[in-house]
Amino acid sequence: MRRFLNKTRLLLLILGVLGIVLAGILALLALIQGQSFDQPVWLIVLANLGGGALLLLVRAILNWPKRTRRTPKRKRGSRRKSRRRASSDKDGMVLVLVLVLLGITSVLLFHVQSATRLAQEADLRMWRHARLRAALTDEGFDRARQLANDNDLAVDHLEETWSDIAERDRPDGITTISRVIDLNRYVDLNNLALGADFARQNYTERFLIEAMTMTGDFTPIERIEALTGWMDDEENDIRGSDFYMAKDPPYATPDTWLHTWNELLYIEGFDPEYFERKPLHVVGRPFSENFVELATIVPGPRNQPVPVNINTAPAPVLKSVFGPEEEPMARYIYAARTERPFRSIDALLAQANPELFDELAPFIDVRSTHFLIEVRAFEEGQSAVLRAVVHRESEGQVRILQWQIS
Repeated sequence: MRRFLNKTRLLLLILGVLGIVLAGILALLALIQGQSFDQPVWLIVLANLGGGALLLLVRAILNWPKRTRRTPKRKRGSRRKSRRRASSDKDGMVLVLVLVLLGITSVLLFHVQSATRLAQEADLRMWRHARLRAALTDEGFDRARQLANDNDLAVDHLEETWSDIAERDRPDGITTISRVIDLNRYVDLNNLALGADFARQNYTERFLIEAMTMTGDFTPIERIEALTGWMDDEENDIRGSDFYMAKDPPYATPDTWLHTWNELLYIEGFDPEYFERKPLHVVGRPFSENFVELATIVPGPRNQPVPVNINTAPAPVLKSVFGPEEEPMARYIYAARTERPFRSIDALLAQANPELFDELAPFIDVRSTHFLIEVRAFEEGQSAVLRAVVHRESEGQVRILQWQIS
């Protein structure tokens, strides 16, 4: 009977200590993860704590009625003492073993809890990203519909309603900021892809020479030749081919139009510094323009150049299009459109050289056909961006050329 009671006391001790330690570990994990006190984990903590305390209380009650008989003075007393010491040593070893097991259990439990928390956070991020993608798509299509519903499709200018930046707090808690950028404000680099098939291709090169010179690039011809060689399918750029094949790893020119700005970094003569914006305090000085504010990339094949809208183009772009000889014309357009946008390029005939006007006609217009829709969505510290390039037909239909969410 005594041996059974001893084993029972030992079992109660092990289970009681184990319950209290587990309660402490769970409480620590809950505090680390920021669990509020109304979460189910705290009920588990209380259950373990209460169960462990109850078992230790039962063990204390079982220890209470131990008989405290006087031990007769005889030699058996020393044997009983030695048995007690051996039993105590055994209990101590068992307790150490229990603590070691508890330590291993706590480490495993912590690992499982951490892995579970990381998996839950990853699932939450994916869920929020899906919500952000849906919000971006909704806002992107709304801005495209706004372009299609323009009241005056024959003319586009700087005061169009679609050009306003729109911020919206959606009912689902997502905030979006969107804007529409007129890509016809700039010189399209992909006009170089027209090649020799277009009789006035040299005009695109001249526009870019003027624009690059405004940025402080005094050797623009080399970069324009590299751009043309990148897009031209004729095998006449031996020097450029050698440059790309010497790269690690080597690559060949795609011989087609540009898709994104990042593609320019693979072309000879271009690096990230070339596209950096200059400090504000030097803007307006000679040769201090930013290249990204003069040129653009409209993806897709074409058999005619994407024209520059004279109603929306910045002054440096107008200057690059008309050239230094016709700079007064560029200044006239920039000043006159503030009072009333031009409704036809024929209105320039009275001011422009007729021969020059005939040559520039395919490269200028009073309406815009290509736009960049940019939408940013935010929720709980997470964000996503939509960039969509669209083409608007003369009747108002909007066609998506490029759709990127990042």
